[in-house]
Amino acid sequence: VSGVRVGCVVAGVVSEAGPDHVWISLSPHVRGRLHVLDSSDDPSALSHFSDHFPVGRVVAARVAHVDVGRS
Repeated sequence: VSGVRVGCVVAGVVSEAGPDHVWISLSPHVRGRLHVLDSSDDPSALSHFSDHFPVGRVVAARVAHVDVGRS
């Protein structure tokens, strides 16, 4: 979690996908969750959420929250 701060843009790989969120692996021990409602300002893009974030896709994401207490 060192170096990951709110507002930073980080690169990661989609490791799991659900109907309303994806998990993005930033490193072997750090991952983040992207909720469908946080993925775009364009409502039309929300209906094709899973098409935009398949497992294995490399993505860039802005950090909204850091939970250092979780392990």
